[in-house]
Amino acid sequence: MQIVENWAYLIGVILGVLPAPERAGFYEVHVRLEAVEKVEAFPMMVQAGPGEEIVVLVRAEQVPAPEAAKDKSFAARVRAAGPQPLTYFVAPDWTLQK
Repeated sequence: MQIVENWAYLIGVILGVLPAPERAGFYEVHVRLEAVEKVEAFPMMVQAGPGEEIVVLVRAEQVPAPEAAKDKSFAARVRAAGPQPLTYFVAPDWTLQK
């Protein structure tokens, strides 16, 4: 399997935040996408578009108040990891604003 450094910029609205059942220390952030943008110099591997829901994994410390996240705006760089189905991870410098 080949590893490809990839990034996309996702913009949307948070539908909910749940503990990630298969990754301790992570949350699943469910986002309804409004836009998906290419990050210059990186391939874009996100397989979703505006109007679709996507699940992004984030470290627990990046979401200080998960119970208050619903309906907040989401805008972040995200990378895809395989194999299929792809798993999406938020950039390490992102934090949900209170």
